[in-house]
Amino acid sequence: MAPSGVVCPPAVGDWRQYLQRVSSRSVENTFLNPLTGKYHCPKCGSRSFSQSYSMYRHYRYECNVDARPRYQCSYCTYVSKWTHSVYNHVRRLHPDKAVTLTKLY
Repeated sequence: MAPSGVVCPPAVGDWRQYLQRVSSRSVENTFLNPLTGKYHCPKCGSRSFSQSYSMYRHYRYECNVDARPRYQCSYCTYVSKWTHSVYNHVRRLHPDKAVTLTKLY
């Protein structure tokens, strides 16, 4: 019997499942629906993504309850989770200023 946490290869069986479990991408594959080929958010489950990095971005910056705005306008109190939103804000509301932002964390 193998120690806890060690994955043994099957004597006879599905090698594909074994290789998927031990691959470096097995964490990503945990959220992959084999029927649809899409990645599903582990938190909300309602969103599906064709790329694993898109699901990770959604989970980290959009779905996460603790996801606070990360960027702030250098000229006022406007904050956003996205740099492009702050850049567009500066161009629209501060046209005479340099397009910059402040990273909050």
